[in-house]
Amino acid sequence: AGMAVHSLLELPSQMRVVEVKEACYSATAALQAAVGIITRSPGQRVLVIASDVARYELDTPGEPTQGAGAVAMLVSANPKLLEIEPVSGLNSADVDDFWRPNDSTTAIVDGALSVTAYLDALTGAWTDLAAQGGPEMAEIDRVLYHQPFTKMAKKAQVHLAGLTGEDLDTEIVAGGSGAAGTDVSNVAAADGSADSAADGSATVVTGPRDTGLATSTLYNRRLGNSYTASLYAGLCSLLDHDADLAGKRIGLFSYGSGSVGEFFTARVVPGYEQHSRRQAVTEALDARVPLSIDEYRALHAAELSSAEDVSTPKVTAGPFRFAGIKGRARLYERA
Repeated sequence: AGMAVHSLLELPSQMRVVEVKEACYSATAALQAAVGIITRSPGQRVLVIASDVARYELDTPGEPTQGAGAVAMLVSANPKLLEIEPVSGLNSADVDDFWRPNDSTTAIVDGALSVTAYLDALTGAWTDLAAQGGPEMAEIDRVLYHQPFTKMAKKAQVHLAGLTGEDLDTEIVAGGSGAAGTDVSNVAAADGSADSAADGSATVVTGPRDTGLATSTLYNRRLGNSYTASLYAGLCSLLDHDADLAGKRIGLFSYGSGSVGEFFTARVVPGYEQHSRRQAVTEALDARVPLSIDEYRALHAAELSSAEDVSTPKVTAGPFRFAGIKGRARLYERA
């Protein structure tokens, strides 16, 4: 697929093209590799594409979470959105919580084990971040999580609050205890007056600290699980919907079943809002066509054998498409 993208984008021959696979963690592995390349050779740029096939068997517990989406990131020495900070916390463990067998087109998942493995990886990665001299929770303004389903981000937020002792907002719907980006430094009481202490000075109770949980889950609530792209879809959602993030530090927790976890941080670059794709993303989501149950099941059941030549119907609204199979090779083309 990497070479197909290289061809479709008509990129020059003098470049590396590599595919990385490690469950939902692979995009972060590619991103960190890109950061290393740019650190060594600041004049280069790296295109990282987070893309996967999220597909479970029909009538299984994981089926309702499956979705579709991809995120492309251009990594350079002069970023316009985020500056990745050098310290990260890591955690790896041999856990059979999710995998796709070589002879299967659908994934197998142990849901309960996967949640436990995810939270264990978060504990290990956060602990390692602290050991490596990373920022404390009080120094992090927003936190993003891998979202196999959006409630997992809530579970992770509750878990991180317990690890750090911080009072963090755990609402995934904006308005539960203050929408993300809302200035709560001067909150009036219900009667319109500020609470006052005995000495006449005003006191303000702000409640749990907002770290962008609600705004970072807006896109994924509509996309479903996009596997390795889900963390970065959350980042897009945060940047497109939160307020005044310039200079703020974001914590990102990436998780891939099997399992690998990484907690790293980044600073939002001033002027980031000039590169928002909120309108384009929203229009693309709104343009989707609802399917009946029968139509969905028919699409899900359709599998193309590589042993037979076949052409696929032109139904995509995107600029590129999977055109079919010829001579056991997959064909891609401009739509």
